[in-house]
Amino acid sequence: MPPMTQQPPAYGPPGYPAYPPQPPKHPQAVTVLVLGILAITDAGNKGVALSGLGTLLVAFLVVGIGLSLGGPTGYAINPARDLSPRILHALFPVPGKGDSDWGYAWIPVAGPMIGGALGALLYVVAWPG
Repeated sequence: MPPMTQQPPAYGPPGYPAYPPQPPKHPQAVTVLVLGILAITDAGNKGVALSGLGTLLVAFLVVGIGLSLGGPTGYAINPARDLSPRILHALFPVPGKGDSDWGYAWIPVAGPMIGGALGALLYVVAWPG
């Protein structure tokens, strides 16, 4: 029989594999969104944004971000999707409800702001002119 080793602490619900905590995905998702929108609507794209194709490409970009990062974050590209329900949860008296987890509430608000600024900065650096 192999020797007993100490198990790492479990992060997550019972029955699921234990993973260490990861940084929030909100800034990453919004960086990709802003960088993608700015690249799609760039003037050098010869009218892609005006032809209607730009709208379709932005829609595909949003779906791609949602499919890739929507699991851990729940489409973390809009702070209102997290903050509004959290405020209502805190205000309404529902018996047996848990807390509103205000310690995490700043991440879905500050993360998209940081990601938006980072995406715009990357665009300016990567596509000068």
